[in-house]
Amino acid sequence: MLIEATMRQVSDYNITDEIEWGVSVGESYTYDYADDGEGFEEGYELRFDIVKINETLFEKYNNGFSNEYPIYMTHQTVYADLFVWNGSHFLLDDSNMMIGAANNFYP
Repeated sequence: MLIEATMRQVSDYNITDEIEWGVSVGESYTYDYADDGEGFEEGYELRFDIVKINETLFEKYNNGFSNEYPIYMTHQTVYADLFVWNGSHFLLDDSNMMIGAANNFYP
């Protein structure tokens, strides 16, 4: 059996062009969180304010090219400021915290 194939190299391939986040910069999301998942006594109310979405290079070890040396892959990353409710208002707990990362290969 003979298989013929024609291939075309695409040099400007963007591996984050298919990522669709359900959040936008400037939006806020509030979540109730419990440490043990059973009661409200140990729970927290968290607010995430989305501050930026950008492209970041991450090292990937144990890849198909080498188990010893990393390759660098572009991921689209979402960053947010984290606020915790103290009973009367939200207090800033962490800023520019990465809450999500993905590309077309690793959603």
